[in-house]
Amino acid sequence: MTTNAQKPKKVYGARGVTESKIVQARLLPVERYLFTCVKHKLGTTDSNLGRDLINMAMPLLLAEHGLTEWANDTLKAYNA
Repeated sequence: MTTNAQKPKKVYGARGVTESKIVQARLLPVERYLFTCVKHKLGTTDSNLGRDLINMAMPLLLAEHGLTEWANDTLKAYNA
């Protein structure tokens, strides 16, 4: 017999998003504080700020590890 606490929660995506999976990150208290301050300063949501950070930081991370070409090929295959 399962209880409500044992049942997985259904994740609903934003309108217009056909597939949605949550990306979670554990932040240190100081990182969470800065994230929250920036979110309020920009007048945005957690989701939008997280998406902006990923979109801006991903190219830097890929370049640092020499994975830019691999990422481009992966995106081409995804869009094909």
